Amino acid sequence: MEKAREWGDKIPIGVFYKNELLPTFQERITQRIPFYIENPPAKQKICDNAGSPITDIDVFLKELRVT
Repeated sequence: MEKAREWGDKIPIGVFYKNELLPTFQERITQRIPFYIENPPAKQKICDNAGSPITDIDVFLKELRVT
């Protein structure tokens, strides 16, 4: 309790750590997915104009199916 009260009204909620030896997240993601910055998932089209999905995920769902 003593430790919890030592900060008063301003309580730190986290610690920031910078590792200079690792590339940044942006550098690491572009190494794996070269066009990630220009075409991130949030901007990719997932449905056609009628609202139907343009990606077929049946292959993935078959792997998860319990028989």
